[in-house]
Amino acid sequence: MKRLILLVSVTLLFAMAAFAAAADGTWLVATSNTNVPQKLVLQTSGSALAGTADTKAISHGGTNGNDLWFQVTTLSGTEYYKGTISGSQLKLYPNKGGGPITYNHQ
Repeated sequence: MKRLILLVSVTLLFAMAAFAAAADGTWLVATSNTNVPQKLVLQTSGSALAGTADTKAISHGGTNGNDLWFQVTTLSGTEYYKGTISGSQLKLYPNKGGGPITYNHQ
């Protein structure tokens, strides 16, 4: 019984790590829209998400499975984003509309 509990625990740990790491890395925009961040560099730590969007710091970022969210503050204001990762693509939705923005993992 102890071996079964240990096996299940280890399996769950690896599964959680796989979901958390899905966002890590560099993402480049796949469309020609110049009004959106062209490059995202994301890093997860547990359910927290950090990184940059075109060299601007990401704040208040988080992940839950394949879903993520963050905000970016620029001189023109703060933009909030929510998105979903599927394989090597990220579909990102800005709170001001105009989504989804598609990014490819590099």
